[in-house]
Amino acid sequence: MNYTFKNTEINNKKATDFETKSLLYLIGKRKDSKEVEYVTFDCFNDVSGVNKKSDKIWDVQSKNEKNLSPKKIGKYLFTLFDNYISPFGFKEFIFFCPILKAEYKINEKLNTYGTNNIVEKTLTRIKNGLDIEILRVKG
Repeated sequence: MNYTFKNTEINNKKATDFETKSLLYLIGKRKDSKEVEYVTFDCFNDVSGVNKKSDKIWDVQSKNEKNLSPKKIGKYLFTLFDNYISPFGFKEFIFFCPILKAEYKINEKLNTYGTNNIVEKTLTRIKNGLDIEILRVKG
């Protein structure tokens, strides 16, 4: 299997601090954190966890932006999507960001959730942002 690393970035301090928080979430705050044996930085994504047998990868995209619009969220989900369609055995795709606006969420008290906690209007706008980014990058 061949894999080409296409996305690299040089982080500023604000982004680096947030990547550190996403790392701590990955290795210490999840029910499955004990499965994570290895951690990579800026390899598959901002932070990735790999289990001992290397057959599970937790893919984390972190964005430290206070005012994330649904369209921007969709754009930032592209890297997770690109890894989703790759031949690697990703276990989970995680978007780590500051607390989203209450009106984006069904249950605003939850801090960890999936798309099932995003109101339909916002989810549609997120998908539109992802679609635009897929077309821009993949054609």
